[in-house]
Amino acid sequence: MSPARCLLVAWACAAACASTHAARSSLSDESDVADAGDCEAELVFERSRVRGEVALRDRSLRLACGVGWNTELEAAHARQRSGAARGESLAFEAKTTLRDRGDSRVGWAVALGLGAERSGGSWRRSDHAFALEATRQLGERWLVEAKLGAARDVRSRRDSTLWAVALEHALHERLELRAELDGDDRGRPLVQLGLRYTLWPDHLQLKLSHGMRSGSQRERITSVGLQVEF
Repeated sequence: MSPARCLLVAWACAAACASTHAARSSLSDESDVADAGDCEAELVFERSRVRGEVALRDRSLRLACGVGWNTELEAAHARQRSGAARGESLAFEAKTTLRDRGDSRVGWAVALGLGAERSGGSWRRSDHAFALEATRQLGERWLVEAKLGAARDVRSRRDSTLWAVALEHALHERLELRAELDGDDRGRPLVQLGLRYTLWPDHLQLKLSHGMRSGSQRERITSVGLQVEF
């Protein structure tokens, strides 16, 4: 398998196994999902590169809506390009809040996801995942998140354990900082730092992030996204 193809497959698996990072601000909302009838769409441009390999460029569009019963449904489509290689991926997720967080109380949510990929041929299911998420608000400006789950790569028939921890801090009523560490039991974790700026309260947000994975093949990921709520 070519290095470009490996990158495409790895990205598709990662996209399907986890939600889009920091989709919405959680500091002002006790629930981890959107209210029934509320939706958000997000367009993201991402560039990642592993040392010694051709850069991978990705463009994705995500749509998420609250459907009631403390549940949110999400779908995402992405196109990847690495040199002459091309690929597409789809990701679907259902997320349900089990308990809203409150003063000195941890909030709990469960998420189920599956993904599919295509590279010059027909669509094929690539993976599925399950995760349990916990959130805890510390005052008005700090939020801690933790996630633990499991995923299965359909192609290789391999199982993996997923995990993530994140910290959000409101620097200003329109500016938030997020630091995140996530990975699995098969490789080195990804460290990310991001900014979320509200251009139009309750309607439009701009997001920037940069991440790095250490090791012999150092990887760097930079992304910019625009999110619309309606």
